[in-house]
This record gives sequence, structure tokens and C-alpha cells, in this order.
Amino acid sequence: MLAAPEFWDEKEYRSKVKTPLEFVVSCLRATGAEVRRTQPLTDALNRMGMPLYGAQPPTGYSMKAESWVNSGAMLGRMNFALALAAGKLDGVQIATAQRTPDTQRELEVQLLSGDISPQTHETIAKELQTTQPKPDSPSPVNTGIAIGMILGSPEFQRR
Repeated sequence: MLAAPEFWDEKEYRSKVKTPLEFVVSCLRATGAEVRRTQPLTDALNRMGMPLYGAQPPTGYSMKAESWVNSGAMLGRMNFALALAAGKLDGVQIATAQRTPDTQRELEVQLLSGDISPQTHETIAKELQTTQPKPDSPSPVNTGIAIGMILGSPEFQRR
């Protein structure tokens, strides 16, 4: 299997969409979140259509993108990402000490290894221009919104 050219084909790189569970866990890992209460995460998974131990068929939840990609699901993921980044999930706190970037690009590198499309970068930049950081903030970008938008980006949805 590893010797097959299809396995190494560039079009297959990040061609699968994360399930809601994979998305939530990857958001927590990318932000270095400390979880003291798991109920907000369980609630988020329920809202995203993947309650823990809730799969009806014995084969478990679908791994196909069609099951997880629609406008409602993407809105749920974006809302989760923004709530996480803003510290609005009770008992879940991201490691803000590590997140004092000077630029949006630095956050993109921290969260996505810089692997973000120009279109997504520009969309986030436009949104950040309309939001200003707090006057006493050491960062020139609104870090919470930037983190939330990067986590909600199409690039972060793929594995």
C-alpha cells in the first residue's frame, strides 16, 4: 500500500474532512487548551451531530465528508472555534501565554504550519480589519477572533 503511487499523490494530501470529534480534539491540541470540565465539549459534539457513543449502526459514525460538511455543520464548527478562542467554554481555557503573535501570519504558522490558502488568509485579514484588539492588548491583532477564524477555516477542517 505504501508503495502505491496513489498513496503519495499530492491531490490526496488533506483530502479527508475531520469528523466533529477529530475537529474538537484538534482544536484543543492546536491551542494547548486546558480542560477542567468536559461537559461543554460533549455539548458541542452533540450540536455538531456526533454525540459520544451515539452512533446507531454498529459500524460507528461515517468517515465520509458528506456526513459532516453542510452549511449548518460548518456554522457549528465556526461557532465552537470562536467560543473556544474567546474563552467562552466553561472549564476550557486555551494557553494564551503562548499566543501573543504580532501578526496573523504568525498565528497561521502556529496553528496550521502556515499551510493556508491565499483566499482564506485574505478573508481572515479582512475580518480582522473590522475588529480591533483591546487597547491594553500586547498584540496588534485581535487574537481571539484570529484563532477562531483559523480553527474554523477550510484548511483546519481537513486531515
